[in-house]
Amino acid sequence: MAGLTYPTGLYGLWSFCFKDRVTMLPQAFFKAIGEYSFTNEADMEDFVAGGDKFVRASEPKYFKADGAIMIKEFLPKTYQYLGGATSALGIAEPTGAVTALAPAQGTSIIAATGLIVVALTSGATADLKFGNYTIVATSASAVDVYCDSDIDFGGVWTNGAVETFQNDNLKITATPLSISEGTTVPIPGFGIGLTAGASVTAFTIGDTATFSVRPANVANSIATIGDRNTFLKTYHVTAYAAPKGITGEITCFDMPIVQPSGVGSIGLKELSWVTASPKIKVLRSETLNYAVKVTTMQRMFA
Repeated sequence: MAGLTYPTGLYGLWSFCFKDRVTMLPQAFFKAIGEYSFTNEADMEDFVAGGDKFVRASEPKYFKADGAIMIKEFLPKTYQYLGGATSALGIAEPTGAVTALAPAQGTSIIAATGLIVVALTSGATADLKFGNYTIVATSASAVDVYCDSDIDFGGVWTNGAVETFQNDNLKITATPLSISEGTTVPIPGFGIGLTAGASVTAFTIGDTATFSVRPANVANSIATIGDRNTFLKTYHVTAYAAPKGITGEITCFDMPIVQPSGVGSIGLKELSWVTASPKIKVLRSETLNYAVKVTTMQRMFA
């Protein structure tokens, strides 16, 4: 398979697959990968005598088999399998979704004498805008609403009303919304309604609560990183070099025990595709008696 006519070499990168080490079923499959680097080298222990300027002898202590991946896609499983995150893939939400109210400062916003629910406004779901929102009490019976980004306020993605911030503090309500017991008050232009409790409204000025919005979508996901019980599992990983056009040569790097060490640094850049370079530790399998198995094949053409 080697020789001058068809030299054996590696060209490009095709795919990267994480498999469960017990069942051997694929768990995560990556195609948008810019680079995979594999290090196979030994730490050397040098012997130097007296005032010698050169090493007299050297012995390998142990071999390293470490790797790094440049990933270009950030699916929920990217964070889960490389960084120990908890991920969940949601079903399509054709009319969007609004999360439940969550208390921030104080307790008067979410109460029988405050708001009991935030929900979609019938007939106005096209106005829903992706983001995280904060409600703040401005009086005993009025609130203002803020949003942490205008990314979905208008443009090619927004089907409904085009909106802007009302001030530099990211307020989206032009004037405070007056809230009366038992009524639902819409947030103009945002497809959301605030429903008050049955008792007389009695907000404490300055109290806040939060909620999040997802407009109509065909897919959504959530990955949470940093759980105190985060556990980085080991996986059986295979990496395939891209096939060579002349010989049809395919090479597979088979690594039975790979320990991820996090997603790596994710740098969001202006007008640029984001990449990350997570590092992995390749370990030796006692059962299989290897750390990496490299299989190369040259295809037989008709």
